[in-house]
Amino acid sequence: MPKYRYNLDRPFSFSQPHPWKRTGPGLARDGKPKFNLHVFDESYFQRLRSRVEMAAERGIYVSIMLFEGHCAQFAVQGWEFHPFHPDNNVNTVDGGRLDYYTLKNKRVLTLQEDYVRRVIDTVNEFDNVLYEVCNEAGNYSTEWQYYFIRFVKSYEVEMPKQHPVGMTFQYGGERSGTNADLFSSPADWISPNPEYGYREDPPVNDGRKVVLNDTDHLWGEGGNPQWVWK
Repeated sequence: MPKYRYNLDRPFSFSQPHPWKRTGPGLARDGKPKFNLHVFDESYFQRLRSRVEMAAERGIYVSIMLFEGHCAQFAVQGWEFHPFHPDNNVNTVDGGRLDYYTLKNKRVLTLQEDYVRRVIDTVNEFDNVLYEVCNEAGNYSTEWQYYFIRFVKSYEVEMPKQHPVGMTFQYGGERSGTNADLFSSPADWISPNPEYGYREDPPVNDGRKVVLNDTDHLWGEGGNPQWVWK
């Protein structure tokens, strides 16, 4: 990345290894031991810390994606193999697919809070960290995302470092959120959708939010050199 002068990495959450240990008993839908949602897999957090540290040494910021919402909406296996699917954990927890991205289930919310605290504890010492609550969970997630923006800020307030917390376009097809939802959020930074001309001619920033305008949330794939300089 430094070779090409890239200075921001956005790793996707919930890749292997997962944050929780696969202790069993019993097998999950993928044929591997079920997750225990009360036991963290330390290798996940060790890898996260190591990669943030390596990025810091190279002058690269890391936008840590706490949750991932696209696959639960649009990929069959995205929810089928999710740790919070009731067939995949030993704790009888049912995240409810899209309800996972809401405040409806207090038991799920408590487990999410535990996980977010563990992430923050792992990387708080670094200066090159930003947080993104969730990638592409639809408009049903608005209040949940607002909640976790405030949660991160509240948890870090007494810690050595405080980091910017972001909210990105809530892509969901017919369930998509709006840029107004982003600008009304308690987030420090946002990644908007094409509304207000962000795809063709990005407006001058009015100072309400830091805007990280990314091609994924505007096109999927798109943009050109002229757009970058706009």
